[in-house]
Amino acid sequence: MSITRIEIIIKPLREVDIPRLLRMNTQWNQTAEDWQRFISLAPDGCFKAVLKKDKVTHITVGSVSAIEYDNCNIGIDEKKQMKMAWIGMLYVDNEYRKQGIGVRLLKHAISYLKNKNIGIIKLDATPLGHKLYIQNGFNVERRLSLISVTKNDFVLPKLDPNIQGPIKITRITSEDIINGLLDEIYDYDVRKTKLARRNILEKLIQDNLKHIFVAKNKSNIVGYIIGRTGRQAFQIGPLIANNQNIALLLLNSVIKISDFSSCILAVYDEHKNFIEILKKMGGKTERKYIRMYYGNSNNDYFVDFEWCISGAEKG
Repeated sequence: MSITRIEIIIKPLREVDIPRLLRMNTQWNQTAEDWQRFISLAPDGCFKAVLKKDKVTHITVGSVSAIEYDNCNIGIDEKKQMKMAWIGMLYVDNEYRKQGIGVRLLKHAISYLKNKNIGIIKLDATPLGHKLYIQNGFNVERRLSLISVTKNDFVLPKLDPNIQGPIKITRITSEDIINGLLDEIYDYDVRKTKLARRNILEKLIQDNLKHIFVAKNKSNIVGYIIGRTGRQAFQIGPLIANNQNIALLLLNSVIKISDFSSCILAVYDEHKNFIEILKKMGGKTERKYIRMYYGNSNNDYFVDFEWCISGAEKG
């Protein structure tokens, strides 16, 4: 369908729009609850592209989200901080593609974030879509693989006890949160990733309490994992852990309680051995992602302890 530029307007996205978004995009894994979380995290940073067919009929044909992190440490210099944000959920209805709508949504999100003095803007692109981002000022940072594993095929490999240490894996409860575990998880996450993202972690934990495990060595957190139920599969991430053994123990724990047979996780390609272990247990690479940045980059932030990300929609 050919449409003129003036017929499309960009408007704030609200919860009332969620049913239309879910009908428009049936292949993505995000649920209505995910969309509610995006809007809650960025009530003024989620947008829709609206087609004005006439004075009465307006149709939502695209979406994008722009979610701010609390702040971002560049490298190891904790005094040098910049605000960071994540662009995600950029989607245009199949019927209205190749009309420049995606570009308009992207530019609108960038402009919104620049007006808020965001120094680092990131996203995870598919190989098919990353050319669009290159053309609009983004640069390649690193690559990831989306791996799917089947619940019944996942068998924990033999682990080196000298690396593992005396680790206790526990499923967290609402009482744990009341007693300050969220603060412990947040402090651990900052130390291991150099990213200040309490706002995002807090919402993920509140919304997915039954799918969260923490690893402790005595009283110290040495890892955590969050899972959540999607439309197509059980989404795993973030998974932060001191070493690969702890990461596998946490992964095994959350897969056992997943609501789907199929579980997916997005892993940095730097974790080659971790990916190989997943493939030995029947894991398959479903797609590749390209991490991209606009403006400044904190490419030297820590990925050694981030075994899988939360998801391509928010890093």
